[in-house]
Amino acid sequence: MNYSEYDYREMFEALGFDLPRKSKGNVKCPQHTDNHPSMCIDVSKGLFYCFSCGWKGYIPKVYFETYGKQFQKHTAYSPSELSKIYQKRDRRSLHTVKKFFTATSEKRIDPILKKWLDFRGINPVVADNAGVFYGNVTITYLDENTGKNKTYTVFDRVMFPIYNEKKEMCSIEMRFPFFGQESEAFKNTVPKVLYPKCSSVNLLYEQSKLVKTEKLYILEGLMDCLAFRSLTNLKNTTSIFGARFTEHQKDVLNEFPEICYVYNNDMAGLESVEIFKEFYKGKMTLLKPYGDYDDVGDMAKAKFTGVKEWLQTEH
Repeated sequence: MNYSEYDYREMFEALGFDLPRKSKGNVKCPQHTDNHPSMCIDVSKGLFYCFSCGWKGYIPKVYFETYGKQFQKHTAYSPSELSKIYQKRDRRSLHTVKKFFTATSEKRIDPILKKWLDFRGINPVVADNAGVFYGNVTITYLDENTGKNKTYTVFDRVMFPIYNEKKEMCSIEMRFPFFGQESEAFKNTVPKVLYPKCSSVNLLYEQSKLVKTEKLYILEGLMDCLAFRSLTNLKNTTSIFGARFTEHQKDVLNEFPEICYVYNNDMAGLESVEIFKEFYKGKMTLLKPYGDYDDVGDMAKAKFTGVKEWLQTEH
């Protein structure tokens, strides 16, 4: 089936990819933490390739394998109309205000969730308290080009609802339940993590639940945060959703008098520590993943047992 560039853009966006402003360019890869855009996308041809992790493919095929159906080709747009759409996209501000989406979920009691949580070392009670579930989510959002609502469904994912300080759902982290070597059959065709269109994570994870009079532990990723809770039983913990701090996160963090930053043991993590030192004004301590572990998520997967001794290395 022949697709237009607009169709390819719709498929890329539905699967959670960032997009270049022009027809071809480098963006961040959704498969891994990617602080320096390493994925090349050719929107005119529907092709992508990550120079870092090697993930590559043809987006209609990935769309079919993810949603179980072919993308419905747009036929209502003339070439001139499509040109106007592209021009509008190129003029779009990088600081466009995100609109909240709406989502309805179909939760399923599935042994896959229990198996996946055990594989990741996440305590089921911690997952339940965070509202984690396995199933499908149907998302409705306002398309900025047409001014109309659009709806799509993400199937068979482990879902992590994310709420803002007003307790409104502002995003969902949707993870494909990979299991070790079993993931080899999927990793080059299925995005590991998806986020809804028009969602935002410009905040701290579970910000409304954090206690400002107690020491706060912050971690980079959401999975790291839940892994840390599972290992330590410490509840006043949060995630910054990556290795970069937003301006809003910086302001909120400075409302806490004492923070321990549990950073990832990689270049991005070390860089974020330096940024944290620059803006945070309270009492600060640091905690590095134990030994040769890259992050707390790896520690939880390995069923790490020396937690008490590890916490004493906080400095």
